[in-house]
Amino acid sequence: MKTITLTEKDFVNGVYRGKVDVNNIKGNLEIEKTGRCHFETGLLTSGYIHAIGNVSAKGRIMADDYIFVKGDIRAGDYIFSVRNISSTKGNIIAGTYIGTRGRIHAGNNIYTKKGGIGADGDICAGGDIVSADYLHTRGGEIISRNGLIKAKNGITAYYRILAKKTIKCDRILAGVAPYGWLSKKDGEIRCKKLVGGKVEHGYLVITK
Repeated sequence: MKTITLTEKDFVNGVYRGKVDVNNIKGNLEIEKTGRCHFETGLLTSGYIHAIGNVSAKGRIMADDYIFVKGDIRAGDYIFSVRNISSTKGNIIAGTYIGTRGRIHAGNNIYTKKGGIGADGDICAGGDIVSADYLHTRGGEIISRNGLIKAKNGITAYYRILAKKTIKCDRILAGVAPYGWLSKKDGEIRCKKLVGGKVEHGYLVITK
């Protein structure tokens, strides 16, 4: 599979002005530019997306492999990858939903404006995790290391749900994995305060 590489010369004041149709890349995309890297279309690849700056698109951001960005990942529409979505030092923000068959990791916040957040693996943020709809992991944990977790609708995790601060939702389920060896700790819902959430599965632990 071929790899397309974009550099500083492909951008003007942080906005993409290159010749490659980034809305339909047959292969991998590597962006070797720090700072702002904005695309006025969508960003779609049949491989991975790897960038060292902040990546934003007016439309969707989608990869048939993984998305790895050191800074922010921002899309006017949805963000989706077949493998992991990772922002090591920034935020992951979508206008609609965020989804992956892998895990979602952000050094700072994970946020959707209209849709939900779903992953087959862990959903983990250094800051807040805020969903305008559902928050669901089909095979992992949901962890906010230093912030809050909030979803307009339900929160469901295969294993634990942990927040440094508040958890807010209408219903919450933790430890739904169908394994007989699961311990009580695997189904913990741990936070300083649970707001409005009915615990339908799992064990609530209030921290100081």
